[in-house]
Amino acid sequence: MDTPTILKVNWLRAVPHLLAIALAGYIINTISIFQDWSSSLLAGWIIIIIYRLIIRYTVTKDHARGMKLVKTQRFQEAVEAFQKSRAFFEKHPTLDKWRSIIFLSPGKYGYKEMALANLGFVYGQLGEGKKSIEFYEECLKLNPGNGVAKAALNLINAK
Repeated sequence: MDTPTILKVNWLRAVPHLLAIALAGYIINTISIFQDWSSSLLAGWIIIIIYRLIIRYTVTKDHARGMKLVKTQRFQEAVEAFQKSRAFFEKHPTLDKWRSIIFLSPGKYGYKEMALANLGFVYGQLGEGKKSIEFYEECLKLNPGNGVAKAALNLINAK
């Protein structure tokens, strides 16, 4: 059985993606690597994908690793990955705040916030309800509008 994951996209935060592709395509077109706009935009799109992969496997590697571990239900190992992600973004809050521009990440929630919600989830899967609740509550302190944390706490409290 697959473990469910949630990705809330803030479509306004996707604008930097499109602008980056257009800018890369414009630069490629300006230096005359390709003669037509469609080839330049395609090359710009490829450059942005490569950039996102570099970010994913360097700066946000712990988050990506944690998500991969959750999908394979290796929850204990995921705890360590999400704790590392949380610690990194606690040290670098500006990167998290400007993630849509720096990382071209259109997600609605910041990496620290996602780490807290994910820690709530994995501790719940490990049967550690008290820790799960603590992380969901910490997530809601960071963002009272986090629907994932609210729904999880409602579900826990309904039991």
